[in-house]
Amino acid sequence: MSNHKRNFWIQHIKAWQQSGLSRAEYLKAHQLSASQFSYYYRNHFPEALQVAKDSKPAGLVQVQVIEDQPVRTTHAPCLTLSTPKGYRIELESGFDADLLQKVLRVVEAA
Repeated sequence: MSNHKRNFWIQHIKAWQQSGLSRAEYLKAHQLSASQFSYYYRNHFPEALQVAKDSKPAGLVQVQVIEDQPVRTTHAPCLTLSTPKGYRIELESGFDADLLQKVLRVVEAA
């Protein structure tokens, strides 16, 4: 293994750890191979794997559920949008118009 290649991956692994991104997000953003990343992570960061193996599972915490609105078991859409590409969007009264605009942009781009 070349020193250059090893240093390349070690720098990316350290950058990922500091980025706050998930591994998949980091790899996609930098167009990196998941299998090569995993290989270098396993073989050059054994202390990280040891910490994961030694970790104890989180304990259970009691929570109190406070219902401030009644739970609806059924709903009827007040508006249904169908796109030429076959997407179907059902909206209830009181829908978030800003969210709908974002959804429509994603659907149009697909």
